[in-house]
Order: sequence, then structure tokens, then C-alpha cells
Amino acid sequence: MNIDGSGPISHLIQDAKEGEKSQKIANPAPQQQRTKTGPSDTVTLTHTAAQLQQLEQAIASSPIVNSHRVEQMQQAVNDGHINIDPTQLADKVLSFESELNSVRTGV
Repeated sequence: MNIDGSGPISHLIQDAKEGEKSQKIANPAPQQQRTKTGPSDTVTLTHTAAQLQQLEQAIASSPIVNSHRVEQMQQAVNDGHINIDPTQLADKVLSFESELNSVRTGV
């Protein structure tokens, strides 16, 4: 079994990382979009906030669990077609958690 992090939102996370890096290099001050909501109200969104909204929408529209795929994997494990290496699985989980933490902290 190979876990490669190519799920439905992994490209959005990568785009967010690349956008933050290029924004820091190209322009130290965040770019802002201004949208009038009323005669005296103004909403200001940074590029990062706009990306966060896109991620939230993608997550909200994605199914939490692909039940069919889970059933397929359970059956394959039960039939002995897939041997799970606990060491490799633990390494992949740690790698994923480390990457997720670096996205959260911006490191």
C-alpha cells in the first residue's frame, strides 16, 4: 500500500504554500482586494485569506470518507491481498503530520 498524499485537497495545500512563498519574496506587504459592501463598509481580504476560503469550500464539498474505497481496502486486507508494513505506515503518518504541522506554522 502506498500513501502519496495526492488526495483532492493536496494540490490546494501545495498551491497555498507556493503562493505564500512567492508573495513573501515578490512583495513583503500583503496584497489586498477591497470590496464595497455598503456606502461606508469596506471588506479587505489578503491573498492568503482568499486561498483559505477556497480551501474551506473544497473541503466542505469533498466527501469525508469514500465508503466504497474503504470497503475495497477492508476486503483486500481480509483476503490477504495487501500486507501492511506497520513501520512504513508509521513513517508515512509521521511524515504527513510533520508536513501538515509545517503548513500550519508556516515553517
